[in-house]
Amino acid sequence: MDSIWKRYARLLVDYSVSVQAGEYVVVNSTPKAQELVLEIYQHILELEAFPVVNIALPGMLESYFKYGQDLHFDAPNEFEKFVGKRADALINIGAPENTRSLSSIDPLRQRQHAIARQEIQAHILGNVKWMACQFPTDALAQEAGMSLRDYTDFLVKAVGIEHDKPNEIWNERGQRQAELVTRLTKADKLEIRSEHTNLTMHVKNRIWINDDGRRNMPGGEVFSAPIEDSVNGTVYFDIPAIAQGREVRGVKLEFKDGLVVNASAEIGEAYLHKMLETDAGSKRLGEVGIGTNYGIARATGSILFDEKMGGTIHLALGRTYTQSGGLNQSAIHWDLIADLRNGGQLIADNEIIQDNGKFTGVDLEF
Repeated sequence: MDSIWKRYARLLVDYSVSVQAGEYVVVNSTPKAQELVLEIYQHILELEAFPVVNIALPGMLESYFKYGQDLHFDAPNEFEKFVGKRADALINIGAPENTRSLSSIDPLRQRQHAIARQEIQAHILGNVKWMACQFPTDALAQEAGMSLRDYTDFLVKAVGIEHDKPNEIWNERGQRQAELVTRLTKADKLEIRSEHTNLTMHVKNRIWINDDGRRNMPGGEVFSAPIEDSVNGTVYFDIPAIAQGREVRGVKLEFKDGLVVNASAEIGEAYLHKMLETDAGSKRLGEVGIGTNYGIARATGSILFDEKMGGTIHLALGRTYTQSGGLNQSAIHWDLIADLRNGGQLIADNEIIQDNGKFTGVDLEF
């Protein structure tokens, strides 16, 4: 696998964040991803840039929320300030030992931490070359219902590193997704319909962003921000979501003039309501996203992969990406996914963009 991880490292460093000489690059991960972290570290040095590696030991994040004091939660520390203000690029590699390690942590503690870091987070999203990816671990494989070998194969194919030149694969995907962006840029009204969903929103003059692997790896979505007070109707999210170590399943939301007025969940309803109570922006949508990656055919319990599934849409409660023209601000950005592959439709200004999980007029299945 050494050559695979070397290829992965170069894809992340050269393509996803395009590291240049003299830049400071912060790499966050765990010891589980040491092969990939070392390859990234070496390549950044070869490029005459400066790697700053931050490794979280198993149990460290759980200890932070259990034993941290208000002084830790109420303001970012100096290292966090450095990342927010000085880093040129940020590579986050998810490689957990336990995906449910925070399941017993008080959500109010997590909310306190997030609220204090809103300003830094907004700066990173708008000014730093950031990206998120994964390295296969037993915990991620177990969450997905796979063996570690099968999950590794799944990840390798999802990010395209089974090919000698994965950059070219992602460039081609980006070009095809650009055709979809062009169609949606002209749109005003979006409708999402399925057996349990009838939702409308307006996106006129909002900017559609092409995720071609330069923010997430794998990429494979186009997204924007709905006009904040334009969302009306109901939506049912049938893909389970794992959020901060908790499973939330069967979420149903009702919107009126952009605001969630009713919310329920088959599993995790109490946590859903706590998330919605985070702040003034957590009951509004900050993102509407359309999955375009048909190489990801099934849910794995990881939002990084699941939101990219071709034939799905995802809506994020809370913070918007300002580059999309959205205005909603919040300490949370929580993606929830709905599957349109069994009779669902995505409609833009009365034109069917996607029917039963298949796009019309653009080929994204490769």
